[in-house]
Amino acid sequence: MTAIPVRRSVAAVPGALTARLVTLVGLLSVTLVRLPNYVGSKSLLQPLILMVLVLCIAWALPRQPRGSLAGPSVALAVLYPALIFISLLRGAHTGAFGNFYPALSQGLTYVCFVVLGIVLMTTATDSRERDQRCLAIALAPVLYVVVNTVMNLGGMQVRVDPTATGLAAPRPASVLALLGLDTTRARLPLSTSINLYSIVAAASLVVVIILWRSAHRPLQRRALELSGIACVYCLLLGDSRGAMAVAVVVTLLFVIPVAPRLPGWGVGLLVPLLPLLFLGVLKIVASPSLDGGLTRSGTGIQSAATGTGRLYIWEGAWSVLKHFPSTELIGWGAGGHITSGASLNYAFVFGGNSDAVQVFTHNVVLQTLFDTGIVGLVVLALGVGMSWSLMRDHVARTGSPAVLALMATLLVIVLQGMTEVSPSYYAQEALLATLLIMGAAVGLRRRRWAGDD
Repeated sequence: MTAIPVRRSVAAVPGALTARLVTLVGLLSVTLVRLPNYVGSKSLLQPLILMVLVLCIAWALPRQPRGSLAGPSVALAVLYPALIFISLLRGAHTGAFGNFYPALSQGLTYVCFVVLGIVLMTTATDSRERDQRCLAIALAPVLYVVVNTVMNLGGMQVRVDPTATGLAAPRPASVLALLGLDTTRARLPLSTSINLYSIVAAASLVVVIILWRSAHRPLQRRALELSGIACVYCLLLGDSRGAMAVAVVVTLLFVIPVAPRLPGWGVGLLVPLLPLLFLGVLKIVASPSLDGGLTRSGTGIQSAATGTGRLYIWEGAWSVLKHFPSTELIGWGAGGHITSGASLNYAFVFGGNSDAVQVFTHNVVLQTLFDTGIVGLVVLALGVGMSWSLMRDHVARTGSPAVLALMATLLVIVLQGMTEVSPSYYAQEALLATLLIMGAAVGLRRRRWAGDD
């Protein structure tokens, strides 16, 4: 009679171990996707990483409640990466974004990230496991920042030619200069670029602060403090003043707290209004004292009052969009600023050479209109608003610090869309974090756990 329960407990061990491995994949996800960009062998590693994601999803599908992957919220969450997937294939077709294979690999990865976020929630057996998985998703960008920091301090740096000119020229770090340190901005080993990586570093810093405030164990607090130091190190090294400012603002909004009370429709509406919001910020920055302290070098295009040239970029981009061509409804595909010819209007900001024509619009609204059109912008705004609303409801029921951290990450990434293409396939780290969060938000809604109400 005792053999049956013993057999069941032994059989449960592989399942529990696999569940932990799937949670670990969620934690490592952002770092794994970015790793091939440093070590090389992309053609080998990218399919392997994609296979890992697919295997995690395949394991989860039969273990979730019926209907977990059905409904309008799931459809909206999946539609966003699906539109990006299509735009990447269109961009590869026109030659504006690499070739077919990388476009296919990236597009499938983005769709898998949303589905992974959903099934991580829906396959959680209880509220404790669910909270652990929320924490893993919240810490995924933090771990990515820590890994970059360790690699950088270990001498694994991106090589920069000190004599390079134009876009590749090293720039002085203005914030560190205010502290009396004369150094140049540095790119971290796994990062997409200096500014785009700083988005994730800023979001990670806010996550660390939120989790630190709720942590009670000394070991947890020490680990979070070290992670926070890594985030600050990366922000100072990258010298992205916008990312630093957004990190401070979002931290205050969650500490007060104001942000957790914001309605989902309000956060979603924020997306298309980001260019106007930045213009308001520029009016403050335009004061002589601030402009002089924040400008890296020179005047004019490099002036902080012009958003270091962003006003010129937007004017050149808008000169195409303001005519509302029919293509604007669905966009031109990935690299749409190139296909549409818009980048020719602002290439002078970056020296006017062939590399300058490749530079994106430095605003998520404009870039989305070029890549996936008005349809894509509407889907992004609805997806952000829906995700925020679902997480807000969950926090109201449970008070989960991990879900608060997810909300903070999403808000940092959205606000950075004022001055960067965040989230987008160009800002891959930010996009991956956003897709995981969108999926997790939907998964939280599709499942209820005892003790939450």
